[in-house]
Amino acid sequence: MKSNQTTESMALKATLIILAFLPCMVSTPSFAADDCEFGDRGAVVSKCENPDMPANWEELYEPYWECMDREEPKDDPNVTVSQEPDVFASQRCKHLDPRIDFTTAMSIATRIAELHTTACFHLIGRDIVEQYRAHGEAEGWSELIKPPGYKIPEYSFEVVFDSVAEEIVNREGKPGSSLTIDLYYDGDERIHVKSWKTTSPTYTSTSHTHRMFKNRDALMRQDAPLQNLLWEFEQTPTNCQITPEEISVRENETTEINLAGFTGKTGPSKSFNRIVVTVDKGEILNGEPLESDPDARVFKIGDGDVSVTYAAPGSCGIEGDTIHVYNSCDIAKTSLIPLSQTKQRDEIASKQITCPASVWTGTATLTLTVRLDCEQSGPEGPYRERQYRQHDRQSEKATMKVRCNDIELVDNPLEVKTGGSDIFVSGTHRRSIDESEFLEWRAGGEFRRNTLQTLRGNASCEVSPDALSLSFRKAEMASADEMRRLMQEMGEAMNDPDRYEELSAQLDALLNPASDDASTPLKGIVQYILDCPIDAKLRNVLKQWNGFKGVVETTEEEADLEIAFAGWTGEFEATYLRGTEGDDRIEAMYTTTIPPSPSAGSSSECPEEILTFTFNLTLTREPED
Repeated sequence: MKSNQTTESMALKATLIILAFLPCMVSTPSFAADDCEFGDRGAVVSKCENPDMPANWEELYEPYWECMDREEPKDDPNVTVSQEPDVFASQRCKHLDPRIDFTTAMSIATRIAELHTTACFHLIGRDIVEQYRAHGEAEGWSELIKPPGYKIPEYSFEVVFDSVAEEIVNREGKPGSSLTIDLYYDGDERIHVKSWKTTSPTYTSTSHTHRMFKNRDALMRQDAPLQNLLWEFEQTPTNCQITPEEISVRENETTEINLAGFTGKTGPSKSFNRIVVTVDKGEILNGEPLESDPDARVFKIGDGDVSVTYAAPGSCGIEGDTIHVYNSCDIAKTSLIPLSQTKQRDEIASKQITCPASVWTGTATLTLTVRLDCEQSGPEGPYRERQYRQHDRQSEKATMKVRCNDIELVDNPLEVKTGGSDIFVSGTHRRSIDESEFLEWRAGGEFRRNTLQTLRGNASCEVSPDALSLSFRKAEMASADEMRRLMQEMGEAMNDPDRYEELSAQLDALLNPASDDASTPLKGIVQYILDCPIDAKLRNVLKQWNGFKGVVETTEEEADLEIAFAGWTGEFEATYLRGTEGDDRIEAMYTTTIPPSPSAGSSSECPEEILTFTFNLTLTREPED
């Protein structure tokens, strides 16, 4: 039958067309995405229909095909020599033509691919190729078509061929036809991009080929290459505004950063565009984490107003932090390309984030006192006795104002973090000496000789800005033996995950004991270095009484001040008092006394000097203006 022949002929043509255009319709592009200004794009023909096509169209064509297939006698007087058989047959059977035609998704995709395929735009004919492969598998030759690597399409075409278009009538008064191609962005939201429509006085789909694709002024040819139309539609963001104008966040605090004004090369960016946001030091708390960089976050720009929740780190440093915004060429459905798999591309905006340190200010006082109290008396031979008294006071006192940008408290008691150069001090170091020594000899009756010597003086110098170094950690609550035991058991339980996790939790509880958030015990280390010279002189007074002469001799002179204290390093205990509005405090009071001990060659009645060291510290944390 003619219908079978026609169907077979159409199937053969379809096969040839698929084979001819398979590379440009389904193959994975060999170019990199970076070769395309705003990414490579793909599309499918998702719908192709003729609303006037009756279900029994083959039955309606049967008489026409039979007439066209019938051979006429060569001596038929109605056939002229110049007429081809097909031409004569079409004239003879014209009255039987039902004037019904159709088009296929494959044929439209082929024409679009032929006209618009570039390195940055491809037609995706997955369904067609898979059907062809299935047909080949049934006949045993599917291996001729290698499985292609399909690109995910971002767009779809919908085609309507109206073979009975009442809007146009031919010379015979019969309706013509129209071909309408609609292009849609086929993402999570479906957006119409553009329509192309041609009309023809004939009812055949082939009459639209030149009008839509082939002619120099064909409608779709006017938009070639189609990639430019798509990029113009998408307006991939090339810049945006980051507000507020000045972003200032204190350590460990959060704030909202607004991203808006997303624009492409020629206009506002569409809502489906994606951006990737990163920061150098802090953390972004919202958005979708990026698989390739979990610290980065992905957002859709939506209505063009993206709110980013930013958390500042515990310490930003002087240079602060920076937020970076990148665009992406991924715009497909999130079910096909999840936000977490978005590819980051070009940086479109960045802004500095200042993290004003919560400044710690206060005072520190270091005092060293040296005390010597000595009294001795007794015979100095058979005829003389001696009495000796000495009372000495020496003191070193450094009174300092302390300012530091940050004091980092560390959870792990085995680790100490120092403030280092963040600490700045100013103040005065003062020395004071007050010594008195009295010696009396007595012998026989009224003989008496006394000597009194006193030494007094003060001197001071300015403390250098880096004279003081402080470090803090949370007070260790666990014993070293207990921690060693737990760590040893953890090593033995490496192959027992449940036991290892249990022991790990116990160790964590020892290292980080639960405490009242309002008051945390601390351990601290202080290092104080005195690097200023003192050149002052002391007044030395010597008085003598001569028992025989009954006269007093007085001598005064200057003496150099000896250095008693040049620095100190040691541990101290402190308390961290947390305020309700950031007005935290650190307080430390430390005193140590070195008990008296006899010096070499001295008697037990005149002990060695007693040293007392006192360290007081008060720091208050307040926001810096």
